[in-house]
Amino acid sequence: MSKHIAIGSAALAAALVVAGCADDETTTASLRVAHLSATAPAVDFCIAPHGSGSFSGPIMKSLGETAGLAYGEVTKYLSVSAIQYDVRLVAPNAASCATPLAALPDFTSLPALPADGHATVAAIGLLGDATYPFQLKAYIDEAAAPTGKIKLRVVHDSPGTPAVDVGLGTGTGFVPLFVNVSYPGITAAGGNIDANGYLTADPINASVANPVLVTARVNGTTTDALTIPLTFPAPAGTVATAFATGLLASTATPLQVLLCLDNAPPTGSLSTCILLP
Repeated sequence: MSKHIAIGSAALAAALVVAGCADDETTTASLRVAHLSATAPAVDFCIAPHGSGSFSGPIMKSLGETAGLAYGEVTKYLSVSAIQYDVRLVAPNAASCATPLAALPDFTSLPALPADGHATVAAIGLLGDATYPFQLKAYIDEAAAPTGKIKLRVVHDSPGTPAVDVGLGTGTGFVPLFVNVSYPGITAAGGNIDANGYLTADPINASVANPVLVTARVNGTTTDALTIPLTFPAPAGTVATAFATGLLASTATPLQVLLCLDNAPPTGSLSTCILLP
């Protein structure tokens, strides 16, 4: 049975719909939350209509996930009213939204969600770091590809890693697809890349026997910095986001790619994502 959590603002009469059931009286959007901060512990979160102070949640606990959202995990899309929200992070299994995690301030500058659209709010940066401060950043997602095509996107969320070029092949056979992707963001629109950073391309016919090599280079250089053999196909209709996560100099949380299949069915409470390599 679907679970509904009231946001708690009588003035806005908004509802957060946690299990895929939309509120017929409001315009909705699909929202997911990604934990991409390598130095942050597992978290839960609460949301409130912007400026209301009426927080609803903890959301992960309402989904039965008392351990919270851990680094490298992305929630499934939640159906919410298409308005602007404030977010408060709380400890996993918190009894309520009253106490912020580690005395962090509420995040109150996120953009309004687009009606009938999709968005990811990502926890990025490093706790206590002035150069790459811990923050929440919103990315507008897409849910469909043109007939016979796929849509792919690279999001750079690895603090301290230089801007990169990402493409297919290695060495002199390298073909760039995404150029000058810098932290924290996406490729600038242009050519086959749209305003949300997605590249429209032909399906990728990869397999274990015939992998497709995906390579990242420091922007403007000719040295392959990271090559990942893609061993599974991206058939027509696939929409996917590759999040660059982790830290270059870390053995505990090294630079990796979290590939999320944006329009695939969720796995329980989480989006379907694959950690590469």
